[in-house]
Amino acid sequence: MIMTKTRRVTLSAVLVFLAAAYGCGNAPDTERIHYSVAMDGKPYAWQDTVVRKVDDNGRQVLVITESGGGKTSALGADIDVRTSGEYRLDAATWRLLACENVVDQGSLKLRVSATADGDEVRIDVAPGIGEKAVVLEPGVIFENPVYFPHLLKDFGEGAAETKSYRVLELLDRKVWDVIYTRRGTEQMTIGDRPVRALVLDSYTPQIGLKVRYWIDAEDGSLLKFETPQSIVTRTAKSRKRDITRVNRDSDIFAKAGAAIEDIEAISHLKVRAELEPVGNRITPESLNVPGQRFEGTVVDNRVEGVFEIRHPRYDGTGAPSYPPDFGGRPGLAPFLAPEDFIESDDPVLVAKARELAADAPDSWEAAKRLARWVADNIGYDIPGGASARNTYDIREGECGAHSRLFAAFCRAAGIPARVVWGCMYVPTNGGSFGQHGWNEVFMGEAGWVPIDTTAKEVDFVDSGHVRLGVLSSAHIAWNPGSMEILDFEAGSQKFGKGSMKARSADYDPYVGRYSGPRGVITVSAEDTGLSVRLADGRTFGLREPDEEGRWFFKLTRDIDVTFEGAGSGPAAAMVLSNRVRIPKRAAPEKVPDDVPEALRPFLGQYPIPMAKQEITISYMRGGLAIHFTGGRQGPLVGPDDNGLWLDKSGGDAYSFVRAEDGTVRALILHERIHCRKVE
Repeated sequence: MIMTKTRRVTLSAVLVFLAAAYGCGNAPDTERIHYSVAMDGKPYAWQDTVVRKVDDNGRQVLVITESGGGKTSALGADIDVRTSGEYRLDAATWRLLACENVVDQGSLKLRVSATADGDEVRIDVAPGIGEKAVVLEPGVIFENPVYFPHLLKDFGEGAAETKSYRVLELLDRKVWDVIYTRRGTEQMTIGDRPVRALVLDSYTPQIGLKVRYWIDAEDGSLLKFETPQSIVTRTAKSRKRDITRVNRDSDIFAKAGAAIEDIEAISHLKVRAELEPVGNRITPESLNVPGQRFEGTVVDNRVEGVFEIRHPRYDGTGAPSYPPDFGGRPGLAPFLAPEDFIESDDPVLVAKARELAADAPDSWEAAKRLARWVADNIGYDIPGGASARNTYDIREGECGAHSRLFAAFCRAAGIPARVVWGCMYVPTNGGSFGQHGWNEVFMGEAGWVPIDTTAKEVDFVDSGHVRLGVLSSAHIAWNPGSMEILDFEAGSQKFGKGSMKARSADYDPYVGRYSGPRGVITVSAEDTGLSVRLADGRTFGLREPDEEGRWFFKLTRDIDVTFEGAGSGPAAAMVLSNRVRIPKRAAPEKVPDDVPEALRPFLGQYPIPMAKQEITISYMRGGLAIHFTGGRQGPLVGPDDNGLWLDKSGGDAYSFVRAEDGTVRALILHERIHCRKVE
């Protein structure tokens, strides 16, 4: 349930800009340039760039071609990225003529292309809402991944100490202010070549982005830049073969200093925070919103202070009628219109939203229906679907994808909705805050009401959510320094202690250590009930058992625990049951004639990007068969009375999710993990 922006390793994504009207400097006719991207001294990405001059009908054109790749992991998933791009610039004026950048992360392929025509640039982002023209005022600077002639002129040849530029940012399709400040000069070595570098800091106040640059004082080319997450350095040769996979969880998680078992029950939270977010202009006033109070300081987006969160649950009182009429409130217009990645005018999304909300008694009930559909039908995966329509089509995504789809549904149904972001409490590492996105819907007199479809909080958000702002940029990073919980209430659990009731001896038979597939799983008992601590440190509270003896996780009803042999003494084993939803990607292009009509809807591919696996359901020897990436395959036996198909070769069971028209949308893996008690 953590939102991460599309992490590009191409240099253009970190806002390296090209002046529109400065000279061409000393760029050679052909040059090969290499960069290495590192985190904590470990190179995890590379980029090779070729710069050349070509003749285009008598005009000299500078062509900058990029190729790169990277290896990271987050939330337990490996993420491999390949990038490519090409810029075409007027070699005499450095004006942008055209460009295209592609980022391929497996299940997500993002393409940004632009064509300049006079005083406007037409920019297309896919997946998205199509082409958009940005009209440029005189003096606006264009983007370029290699040369900085404007900085060389103003800070190298000139004596500027600080200067502000108007900059076109292609992915956001907006013009931002970027302020550069001189930090001095520094001697560097590229291969065996000594280089004198201009050192400059840049700051984009509209989104809080800070970057430090090292620019060649002779030709204005990029030597190095540094962000809070990474350092990019020019190298003498390609580092493609040297990269290693690095874990990016430290970018999106910060330890909380307290373990909260029932996250949905958090009704009050007080947390001391130090962070430097990118994505919005942050002020003390912007952090004080209904349900959230902030006391502290904000200087150039550096936040230091204490948040106190109390999100009351809205019961629908005074909700607008459905369909609503907000024609007399022009301030709501941006939250009813389509925007980048929120295609609320898409015919498919409009039809589905209106179908789900049909005959709703009021807008609150309509919003809850839309939220429930997203929560139940969109699986969680990284990198996900990015845009609302793409998320709807592939039926998976991280929290940003869930939030954009829900916002698109609401807007299509006439309900004002927006995506907000910040962080939320999660059980990772014994209690952490993780970068996250969710929604707010406008409910008339009640104002903006928060909803979190990723966390399946379809009519509320728990008070573990810390809001930083309305999503306004594709460049998002909360950059935590530290987060320390000072106080909280979560049902009967309070800060520093559990509930006031006595610990029940009924829990004793289950307490102990159990052998799990990835290490020892510990079951402990407090006065709040049982909790399960996984080998990686994550702790989950358990609900009291149902009539069938299933102890569901408080965080999700997709995982439960049962105990064996605890009727007359200590439990001998524990069984973890996990239900994983795997969206269907595609049906086979051709189905053999001998496949029975009843089995045809199940056939197709079901990818699991986070695990780099794909499941194929096929027809074999009169029935269904399951195939896994890597070769394992076997017949499926079933279905039984509960709709389960058994994979005898692996021991797991499967069921299928069908749409209203009978087509199959997803496969559900019913995984059972037997854990023997070891002490």
